[in-house]
Amino acid sequence: MKTKRIISIVTIAILGMSSIVLPVFFLDDLKHYDSPLFPLAAICEMIADSSSHNMFPIEFIFYGFYTIPAIIGAYTSQLIKSFVIKKK
Repeated sequence: MKTKRIISIVTIAILGMSSIVLPVFFLDDLKHYDSPLFPLAAICEMIADSSSHNMFPIEFIFYGFYTIPAIIGAYTSQLIKSFVIKKK
């Protein structure tokens, strides 16, 4: 059961990242950024070039705020799932 849960969490993370990165390549009217993989690439860019990401604490705070809807959605789906399973 635990392995199945880990696989689903990793799959969800990959699909979530894909939903942010892939539309840039398919839709022409979206602006293409030089670094589409924001949190991990930001750390690598700060190590490689210290002049980039000069406001990194604020950047990572906003990344934290951006995850709040995803966390709320995950807990809401678990709540709905628990109600559906109990009714069966």
